[in-house]
Amino acid sequence: MVLGGIIAMKACDFPNYDTPMLLGKKVAVIGGGNVDVDWKTMATNLPGVWAGGDIIRGGATVILAMGDARTAAAEMDKYLSCPAG
Repeated sequence: MVLGGIIAMKACDFPNYDTPMLLGKKVAVIGGGNVDVDWKTMATNLPGVWAGGDIIRGGATVILAMGDARTAAAEMDKYLSCPAG
């Protein structure tokens, strides 16, 4: 099985930045321009796309960003390990 992937990283100056675009689709944002996620999984509105850190929280601590990354990585592993269907 071959998996294609995109890693999108954006360093931001606050308060606002452009809405992130992936494959021509807009990631849902909430007030203040932060990306909207499911806080239990860090998943965005786009299938197979997760976000964490400053892009979802605004200016936050490295500790929170690392926690977001850990949660998202665990969910990515589940997503990639499950057979389609």
